[in-house]
Amino acid sequence: MADSYFNTHARVFSHLTLDQWGQIKALREEGHTMQYIADPLGIHKSTVSRELKRGSVPQLKTDRTEHEVYFPDPGQRIYEINLSHCGATYKFVSIQPFLAFATECIENRHWSPDVAVGVAKKTTGSARASSVRGGCIITSISG
Repeated sequence: MADSYFNTHARVFSHLTLDQWGQIKALREEGHTMQYIADPLGIHKSTVSRELKRGSVPQLKTDRTEHEVYFPDPGQRIYEINLSHCGATYKFVSIQPFLAFATECIENRHWSPDVAVGVAKKTTGSARASSVRGGCIITSISG
């Protein structure tokens, strides 16, 4: 009988909550280490390190020396900006000028979608037009 030595587990990722951001701020202000902050939150110390780096803002002391202070708000704003860059971009958005041309040709000139695509490919040499099929145009126009 074969023994199973499968010892890997599915990794589970989650985003930090507002409470966790506040706890990171409070514990860091008390001067605790990354590990000390990470343990009660149930996260890895590198997560704490990245969050502190992301949310740290340069501040001036009264003697005009600069030091870094962690605020959860800038960290959350940067996190949201980075999150907005994730995922696939929709082709529909990038081919708006082509779709306007195709719609005009189909509605006013009574061309088929395939003819509109063919003319766009020949006249513009556009890579955007070459990645579109006639069936896609029908879906975009009617939908």
